[in-house]
Amino acid sequence: MSRLQIREDDLTGKNVADLLREHLENMHEITPPESVHALDVEALRSPDITFWTAWDGEEVLGCGALKELGI
Repeated sequence: MSRLQIREDDLTGKNVADLLREHLENMHEITPPESVHALDVEALRSPDITFWTAWDGEEVLGCGALKELGI
């Protein structure tokens, strides 16, 4: 039995890039333009954004990101 693993990701893996590309394509197909709130790989590589991926073995299941906001 595999265990879910969540890890900080550097956005260099092909499977992560494929997941993000597919997500953006789907968002633009089914969502009004003003409601698409997703960043592409280059934007997610910003130094003030931390990006994580969730894995089951070698399969990427999902991802998330947080941006540090200056207060």
